[in-house]
Amino acid sequence: MSELRDTRLDKAKTLEELGQGPYALTFSPSHRMAELQETHADLPKGEERDVSVSVAGRVMTRRVMGKLAFFTLADETGSIQLFLEKAGLEAQQEGWFKQITSLVDSGDWLGVSGTLRRTDRGELSVKVSDWRMLTKAPVSYTHLRAHETVLDLVC
Repeated sequence: MSELRDTRLDKAKTLEELGQGPYALTFSPSHRMAELQETHADLPKGEERDVSVSVAGRVMTRRVMGKLAFFTLADETGSIQLFLEKAGLEAQQEGWFKQITSLVDSGDWLGVSGTLRRTDRGELSVKVSDWRMLTKAPVSYTHLRAHETVLDLVC
């Protein structure tokens, strides 16, 4: 447990050194997840919609596959997939793809901006062009849930 925590604290320190502190002061999301899912349910597979959105939530899952990464971001209304493309992020700022894929863990809180896209598998996604760490979690979300379950059993 302490090794995991130390790794996450090292990542927080790295974020601070890169000029993006581990705890943001402000972020204003333009939409909630459920609202996006409902409003853009008609977006066909493989298509993009030129609608700028900003969303914030907890990173629930991460899948990094070479030059692409997919995160699941959840707020109190639901979840949405984040589509992270190396070429797109690197065009905005050099090193961003590596930073988001190596410094962001499940359980962290992120704010992202981008456009909407439905993947070929039919998942509504935010194609990320900008991101901000809102809160770096000192322990993993999975660990927190396991601890909560143990407390439920004990109490």
